[in-house]
Amino acid sequence: MAVSWEWKKILLFGSLRERDCFLSWMRGQIASGISEEIEPPPDQPREPGDRWFRHIPTGSLWRLVPINDTYGPGFWPALDKPRVQRRLAAILAADVVGYSALMQRAEEATYAEFERLKREVIEPDLSRHEGRLIKTTGDGALAEFVSPSAAVRCAVEIQESIASGQSDLKLRIGVNLGEVIVAADGDLFGDGINIAVRLEGVADPGGILISEKVYSEVEGKLDVGFEDRGEQQLKNISKPVRAYAVRAGAHRALTERLGATPPLPDKPSIAVLPFENMSGSILPMAW
Repeated sequence: MAVSWEWKKILLFGSLRERDCFLSWMRGQIASGISEEIEPPPDQPREPGDRWFRHIPTGSLWRLVPINDTYGPGFWPALDKPRVQRRLAAILAADVVGYSALMQRAEEATYAEFERLKREVIEPDLSRHEGRLIKTTGDGALAEFVSPSAAVRCAVEIQESIASGQSDLKLRIGVNLGEVIVAADGDLFGDGINIAVRLEGVADPGGILISEKVYSEVEGKLDVGFEDRGEQQLKNISKPVRAYAVRAGAHRALTERLGATPPLPDKPSIAVLPFENMSGSILPMAW
């Protein structure tokens, strides 16, 4: 089974005797069926003379690597360590507008209202669009989606719910598509997260700002409009990020106007159409 590994030097055998003692112990492990010597996993570094062993019950790998002459004869045993896991994800970052000022004026009420907003609006919307709540902070939330379309739909629903009067709070929302680092506890890190957070920071109160990567995936697929905000120089992001504001209400209103039936006039009217003689004969005029 091919497994990706990184390697860390942990111990020096200072003499050939110490090395041989280790190998003798390993032979006993192999004879007892506890360990086995294996071929190196594919795509892993090789050095002349190195040997690989696997601890069968746990699957842990040992790599014995020859050292250079600086340290004398011997081997470095190297324990396995999983490489950092990465994946592509659509990230939604939301934050309460003016949270610090609101907390100063009414701390308990503001805290309680945001908790209610998360419980009654944000979390149900995430569930409907198959989003995963990564973490919440005192005034915000981070969520992961399998597709940019789902992330933008969820953002629109959240903002429309709040605008309809379900909360007195206002949110800014940023959405980005990018590679993220996955921690052992499921937390996410990296520029994919950072850009979403920075976009949220420059979004309009009650608005949604998406990166160009998200726009290229969702444009023409959703019942929303977009406003090009140009390249944004985001804090602690080395390259400018082109951003688009989502205009859900404006696009829907335009669609409804284009699809609406024209209104009837208040008074009766007559349509006068031109007459064309198809027979070729001259018709008598009536005076």
